[in-house]
Amino acid sequence: MKRVILSAVLLSGVLLADGAKNVDRVQTMQNMETAMATIQKGFLYNNRNIIANGVQKLKYNTKNINSFKIADIRHDQFKEKDFAKTEAKAISTLADTILDDFDSGNKEKVLDTYRKMQNQCITCHRIVRKW
Repeated sequence: MKRVILSAVLLSGVLLADGAKNVDRVQTMQNMETAMATIQKGFLYNNRNIIANGVQKLKYNTKNINSFKIADIRHDQFKEKDFAKTEAKAISTLADTILDDFDSGNKEKVLDTYRKMQNQCITCHRIVRKW
């Protein structure tokens, strides 16, 4: 009887730990989506502080990509986790570019960079999450 109870406790602990990772992944992705929306809101209000807040949140959350469980399930040389890390770095760099271009008054380039950043997000989801 003690073994059954101990096994149940251990199994539930493992399942809860795995569920916590999933919540972290979901929360990180939601935070990144919110940060993107904040940046866009800053464009609409022509407000640098709102854009900077969104950029800061986005950059912070791209660092959390390492906590994601991304299996390299393809059998060729393509490494999905490495690709996701590269995309996260690219998104962070593009976020900095948005703020720099906004400060220099180049609004057309800001919008182009924002679109590039969205494309980076979608590309990663398509390849890594199998959209």
